[in-house]
Amino acid sequence: MNDVRTQQQAEMTQQELRFTACDPRLDDALASLETNEYKESPALPEQLFLYAMKRMTIDRSDTYDGESQNYSTFLQYRKGVEDLSSRGMKRFKLADAMKPFYVKNAADEPVLVGVGMRVEVDPYFSDKLIAPPLYGPRHYLPPLSHEQEAEKAADARLFAQARAASYIPVRYELRHPTVHPESDLEILRAVLKFGAFVAHMTIVPSSPRSARENNVFHSESFERKIDRFAVR
Repeated sequence: MNDVRTQQQAEMTQQELRFTACDPRLDDALASLETNEYKESPALPEQLFLYAMKRMTIDRSDTYDGESQNYSTFLQYRKGVEDLSSRGMKRFKLADAMKPFYVKNAADEPVLVGVGMRVEVDPYFSDKLIAPPLYGPRHYLPPLSHEQEAEKAADARLFAQARAASYIPVRYELRHPTVHPESDLEILRAVLKFGAFVAHMTIVPSSPRSARENNVFHSESFERKIDRFAVR
């Protein structure tokens, strides 16, 4: 019984699809949402990352005779991402859309904690990016419970919607948000409207933070200028 219980609970650390704000104007716009003290300090990373809103949890409870279909699906997905990324060189356009995320602080005041955006996916390779395990039902060992059947049906519907939409929702997470971000959010909105891109697509584990934020691709860094906005 102990062996069965361990197998049912087996799963990997959550994985995330990650992009980098390689567009200097986008990088500046995101950095401008942080406090002056933080964005002007060495603590602000050289590369700013955007993470897919939906994380991937690779459930290995379907392991049978030493093989897990869920894990095999993840390995195939990771290989597809690596191939499509072209060593981080492939660029992906961001849609002209954004959504600020707020939480209430102790004083019941809204605090900006992140910004949601959309990475546009060409339908030609959507079968590689908008695919299991990012979207789509997971595999279960039979027999399936009513809850698992319902979950598979819900995941299948979400999968179909994601394929039809042809974009991947992503978010930039703020560490030290400025108190009054309204004007900076408008600048970011203008940058997206003008046209911005991300690159360095890869998959990283959600923890530890050192792995999540590891600079996998070593490209030339650009000088960050918070006042660089030619999109007035």
